[in-house]
Amino acid sequence: MGIAFDSKTGYIYSCSSDKKFIISEINYQESVTEVATGSHGFTNLVYDRKNERIFLSNEVGVVSVYSVSTFPPTLLSSVQTNSRSSIRGISVDYKKYYIFTGSMGGQISLIDLGPPGKERFMREVTAFGGNVKIRALKYNPSANEVIIGDEAGKIIIWSLKSGQPICIIYF
Repeated sequence: MGIAFDSKTGYIYSCSSDKKFIISEINYQESVTEVATGSHGFTNLVYDRKNERIFLSNEVGVVSVYSVSTFPPTLLSSVQTNSRSSIRGISVDYKKYYIFTGSMGGQISLIDLGPPGKERFMREVTAFGGNVKIRALKYNPSANEVIIGDEAGKIIIWSLKSGQPICIIYF
């Protein structure tokens, strides 16, 4: 349920709901290695090219960080969010080192990632939300807001300062 390409190495990183995190080599057009198989399917993959990390989320609310500076990638840390439901949206703030997640249970979680090299100390700082099934999430650092799209087609803008929705757009 996520894919990224590293032009420097030629690797394609992918994860899916069939519980696999796979690295493929673009030149050979085949799977190089299967890095992780969990007991739950993966829902998102975000590639941090600058810091050589991959962020994965899964169906039970866990966010994991892998280092891709070596081969095969190594697990740096994992955090269980309070939502304990499928994470459908993930966004990373690379300046403040935060991870934002949105779950099918309607919860938005804020995870303090820490600077590169300190990922093992990452922890969930807060969680808030409502009764919407989140399908997509994006962090807007200039306004300190999280924008979510839900299963019913609504877009909801949440203020991180108040932890409350400030605008709802219906389609």
